[in-house]
Amino acid sequence: MYSSYACAVVWGQLVNFARNYARHMISNLPEDGSRKLKQAAIRWACASLHVLKGYIQQKGKDSYLEAAHLLNEDELLYLSKWSVNPPTGCSAMLSAIVNEAAARGLHPIQRSQIEAEVSLYVNMAGACERIYKTPIPAAYTRHTSRFLMTFLFFSPIMLWGSTGYATLVIMPIVSFLLIGIENIGVQIEGDDRLALRAVLSPDSSCPFLVPAEPFRILPLQSICSGIDSNLREMEQLSELAFDLKSQQEVTIKPQGNFNVEFFFFEIHQITAQILT
Repeated sequence: MYSSYACAVVWGQLVNFARNYARHMISNLPEDGSRKLKQAAIRWACASLHVLKGYIQQKGKDSYLEAAHLLNEDELLYLSKWSVNPPTGCSAMLSAIVNEAAARGLHPIQRSQIEAEVSLYVNMAGACERIYKTPIPAAYTRHTSRFLMTFLFFSPIMLWGSTGYATLVIMPIVSFLLIGIENIGVQIEGDDRLALRAVLSPDSSCPFLVPAEPFRILPLQSICSGIDSNLREMEQLSELAFDLKSQQEVTIKPQGNFNVEFFFFEIHQITAQILT
């Protein structure tokens, strides 16, 4: 159960990373001449989650294809070169976008904040690998399964003296409930024997060979699609706001001579009327 909870926490942090990275890039970059850079930031913030999803689903060097609907041909070619760990390629590109933004006038403090989000992505990708590479020992699952089977085997003998023929009805119900609980636990924690064998296998360039829980039980595709929609909406609204601002720019100019003393006198009179 811990692994399932840890995976949910990790992907919650990844969702926060994508939103914060996109928000910082949209709000902090100068509006003139940075639209393509903002679009690239949105594109890679979405793609980074898709690539990580493919990586933890054991797609190996083909993990970058998960982001084929987001990236152009040159970007996919760049990402295809990161055959060992494609998420690292995503983090490198995210930092490169930040460096380009800094060259265009991004404030150093804002740059450090955005780089912190990139570091969060790297940390969460590492957390996914840690969960995979440190499965619960297979002896734990084996021992609990053997104990359960032994208990269920001898339970009819122990119950027969007090329940009689009702044991024929009680035992199937008890067996169904207990075996169901054990099966749910195995599904949540994953098949540790398969996961361990995949990690230790010397015959694959990718450290994982078989799909393992608990990531398979998380709706990763739904999470990634939701982030895509969220960030696209953020991008569209920011462009709409920029267009409206450029079309309806209003400059406030003082008319006539501005009397400071008269202004504060009026403020004093209005405040006195409200208080009385």
